[in-house]
Amino acid sequence: MKTIDLNQFYNDLKKRIQILEKYIEYQNEFLADKEFHQNFEIQLKVDEELYNAKKQAEDYTPNFEAQERIRAIEDELNYISLLKLPILEKLSIENKLLRELETLQFGFSETEITEAALNYYGNDEENFVTTFKMQQNDATLMIIYSHFEYTLKQLCEEFKNKKYISIHYYELGGDTILQCKKYLTKFCNVNKCVFESSYWHFLDTMRILRNAIVHNNNYLKKEVIDSTPYFQDELKKLQNIEDLVLEKDKKENFIFVNFSTKLSVLFLENILRFYGDLENVYLSNERKRMYN
Repeated sequence: MKTIDLNQFYNDLKKRIQILEKYIEYQNEFLADKEFHQNFEIQLKVDEELYNAKKQAEDYTPNFEAQERIRAIEDELNYISLLKLPILEKLSIENKLLRELETLQFGFSETEITEAALNYYGNDEENFVTTFKMQQNDATLMIIYSHFEYTLKQLCEEFKNKKYISIHYYELGGDTILQCKKYLTKFCNVNKCVFESSYWHFLDTMRILRNAIVHNNNYLKKEVIDSTPYFQDELKKLQNIEDLVLEKDKKENFIFVNFSTKLSVLFLENILRFYGDLENVYLSNERKRMYN
């Protein structure tokens, strides 16, 4: 029976992970550049809207009624500033009065025009950066998952050839990485504790999220969530990741998943930790077996 060189396998894996990390870095740079130019274009349009508003109001002078209302608003603002109201409620009242005040004083509200222009030009969900970023993050997660799946299959084949195991991993039931888990623990002397670690729980969560992307348009069915004991806890951890959005729909039967680049980076880190853990546990068990 030949020895499995897990150290070499792990070193090769780290090189491939570094390539994927560079890929993510280049994608982030590309998106940052696109976002900068998009924001610049939006600001130009906002400035144009404000210029036109100022041009139209060049000859504006508040009449007597407007001046009376201006004084009344100023009094209201002073009064509201003294009230002990919830912050959001106070801001809402003040913003409404300030917009009216701007319009009466200058013939237009700079705040209102700016917000309207930003909403019109900047909050379109179909704009290139927003759409591309979502699609790219999904695609990156798929690439990393495929790589992880491939390395697990590769490891199973390595064990099969070196230990002369007659059965193949794909003859077992379940998703591919679950087939590999069964194969490694049942036929390859890999301790089950490796698949009870926080690293594996994270990676198995990525399997479930990956299936949601591929098979259900980024939606997770409630029964899928409930069927995996640790998945609820993993979701709570994921919700703390910046830019990652997990939202229940109105019926609360599904959770919408919008991924972030930070999740992809975390995915790579957990792959390395999982294989490092697997290497240490396996070699420790092999040494014990040899000396017994």
